[in-house]
Amino acid sequence: MERRIDRSCLPRNVLQAIDTIYEYLPSSLLTEIRISKQDGSFCTPTSGISPSPPPEDVRAKRSIPRKFAYPEAFKRTSVKTIKTRRQHIPRSLDDIRKALEAAMRIAVLPETIQEKDQTFQTLYQIAFKARKNEAILAWHRLGMKLRSIEDSEISESNVGKLFHEQVPDVSTKSLENALSKARRIYDITSNLSSSQILSLTNVTAADIKSVAKKNLYKLNI
Repeated sequence: MERRIDRSCLPRNVLQAIDTIYEYLPSSLLTEIRISKQDGSFCTPTSGISPSPPPEDVRAKRSIPRKFAYPEAFKRTSVKTIKTRRQHIPRSLDDIRKALEAAMRIAVLPETIQEKDQTFQTLYQIAFKARKNEAILAWHRLGMKLRSIEDSEISESNVGKLFHEQVPDVSTKSLENALSKARRIYDITSNLSSSQILSLTNVTAADIKSVAKKNLYKLNI
């Protein structure tokens, strides 16, 4: 029987991984991703419904030859996985605050892109594909457009509906995660210019997005 776990019970790095998967699905051919504790494998990409995990007896037969016939391969994979996970350590509030303060000291260069003239779809696609510092800037720009039309008369939920009309292929859950991420990143980086955001070091879009609303005041923004 399927067991559901409340998100509040999960570690922050697991939540970030789940959010990343939600953001990946709309642009892929997958409709779902299943992670099985029994055999530790992801489903394979298909053009239809993702395959269900094999029966327990089949998994048992598969797992035995893999573990004993290729012990060194499994060992190398495990070590590589551990090293990959260690490469990104979630930044503390103090780390993020120092990064923002350092960026504020960078000279402001003239803006070259008019974010308000770009559509939700364009800004979302750019943000989804962007990496590293460019990802922070891309989510900042999407958040800027959202905040520019959100006021006392237009609620966040109504803006979300407008967004969904322009990007109909995005699932509701992925949309909620994307808009939440864009708003949080913009709220934190709103005082920075594009050039200053690109100068941010040692922090990622995921780090900034993970800052709880109640802790925003600690960043001196």
